[in-house]
Amino acid sequence: RAKVINVIPESESYEIEFVDFGNVDTVSFDRLRCLDPQLVTHSPLAFKCGLFGLPEDHDVSDHFVGVLVDKILSCTGDDPVMMEIMGINESGCYDVKLVARGV
Repeated sequence: RAKVINVIPESESYEIEFVDFGNVDTVSFDRLRCLDPQLVTHSPLAFKCGLFGLPEDHDVSDHFVGVLVDKILSCTGDDPVMMEIMGINESGCYDVKLVARGV
């Protein structure tokens, strides 16, 4: 499931967000499909999150945050990593702390 978040007229494409995964992609019109009405009633499975303690107005790229999370996960080995919700900020984004169990 996805929702259109931006129309790009010059390339006749659409920027879409996959509501169950959280990732974004750009697709052409011929790749869009109508959603089965039964699926509309299900809430999204992905929630927008930010790392707790990192200011919301930070000037850090998504790539850097991805590298940081990868580094954290590589340090935990096979131990599970839990996400603790610390709160919800003013823009509705969950502030989360990653907690490695067994570390």
